Amino acid sequence: TETGSVRGYQLSDARCTLALKAYPLGDGRAKLSLTPEIEHGEAKSRWTGSEGMMIQQTAQERLVFERLAMSPILGPGQWLVLSTTPEVKGLGEHFFAHQSGGSMHRRLVVIRYSQTQFDDLLVPEQTTARLTTPGE
Repeated sequence: TETGSVRGYQLSDARCTLALKAYPLGDGRAKLSLTPEIEHGEAKSRWTGSEGMMIQQTAQERLVFERLAMSPILGPGQWLVLSTTPEVKGLGEHFFAHQSGGSMHRRLVVIRYSQTQFDDLLVPEQTTARLTTPGE
């Protein structure tokens, strides 16, 4: 609830996904960005552009749940496990469970951060002095 009220959506051909982005921190760890999304409806073609290029993409509409985004930081060998609460309900039911043969089956999303190329050049706080050519 964003405004203190519950909203419902009726979506056709819906598919629940998690958008994942990883950002190296330079000390061997990485900051992940996980955002729940629901792709739905008929696939449509649309033009997108950036940096002087226009690209035609075919995709479904996307409902993005920014308020449910998470940003965990993982080090090498650490795991992140996502699933439903003990009582399967709400969005968790649609993302992590399905009914089959009269019984509820739960799904897990498991992310293991195995290793990285340690490189302090990726630390955003570190900046190097610009190379300058001495004036004449």
